[in-house]
Amino acid sequence: MKRKDLLDLLQRKFPEEYAEDWDNTGFIIDVGKNEYERILVALELAPEVLSEAVELGVDIVITHHPIVFKPIKKLSAKIVEDSMIIECIKNDISVFAIHTNCDNYDGGTNDYLSKLIGLRETEVLLPLEKTYVKLVVFAPNGYVQKIRNRMGEMGGGSIGPYSHCTFAGRGTGSFKPLIGSNSFIGEIGKLETVEEMRLETILPSSKIESMVQAMKEVHPYEEMAYDIIPLANLNKNAGSGRIGRLNNPMTLKMLLEKLKDILSADALRYTGDENRIIDKVGLSTGSGSDLIREAYRRGVDCFLTGDIKYHDAQFARINNMTLVDIGHYESENIFKYALRQMLVEETENIIQTPDILVSKEDINPFRFFK
Repeated sequence: MKRKDLLDLLQRKFPEEYAEDWDNTGFIIDVGKNEYERILVALELAPEVLSEAVELGVDIVITHHPIVFKPIKKLSAKIVEDSMIIECIKNDISVFAIHTNCDNYDGGTNDYLSKLIGLRETEVLLPLEKTYVKLVVFAPNGYVQKIRNRMGEMGGGSIGPYSHCTFAGRGTGSFKPLIGSNSFIGEIGKLETVEEMRLETILPSSKIESMVQAMKEVHPYEEMAYDIIPLANLNKNAGSGRIGRLNNPMTLKMLLEKLKDILSADALRYTGDENRIIDKVGLSTGSGSDLIREAYRRGVDCFLTGDIKYHDAQFARINNMTLVDIGHYESENIFKYALRQMLVEETENIIQTPDILVSKEDINPFRFFK
């Protein structure tokens, strides 16, 4: 599989613009290969996973957790994390991380877990802010409809059940063509004025580059005038956590049994009455304790996440809200299965179909004394 095709696919499915500011996504280690014949998918790059990658002869490891969160000033083979980076480079293996952009975006880990446990009518628990921009383009009369159509074709102006949403206003533009210009209108060295239309639409930040390029293809001016204005709008299709209703309401005990099976968990911590009927469920893979109060405000019967702290559990108990600590590792290890499924489906018809492998290593740092 060609490098560009893989990167385009991953960007389309999990745009990096939807990652949290503190996160580190994309290439963590890039050895510069232009083709990937064998891909390994893993939760994170641990020593066992790296040994597995070397033995399998993979070209790239795609992980959920990035091996590097903060800038590195020095590398030392005596430090395990550093030595793994060195070994990747020695063995010509790249590492690519899809972290919170996979958690937040539609079709990522939270949606995958929602489907596994049978949630319907799912919504984003805490929608992302500032993921939209307003695009404003200035064009002469006679070209507005062509530009408007291209905006809609590229995903601009999609608001709820509507598409191609734009607004146009009339005005007068001015410019002076200089020597070396190839002006669509006017003469070199002469100040020109022209009746123009201001055409604006809304679009996701992830589409800015492709949209601007598409506009330039149909715009008549040598230098297209446009504005990109960040917006504070909520993106109800992307964000932290999910909330929904079980296809078949069940007791907490039944839900615990189902979760234990789905996640291959040795044990589950929980608050609440095992006989309580659970209908409305909230969840967040990984560490989602900061969403507990938002889930309570949204009226969930039960909230699922990992790394639940004592005071959060106490809050849930006294407010008659059920919590289940599904484990950080257990709730996110599903990433590798979800990603492999997506990659297989998306690459089955390409000429150079890569081998897509799932790491078999158990790298859960916790064990349970029974």
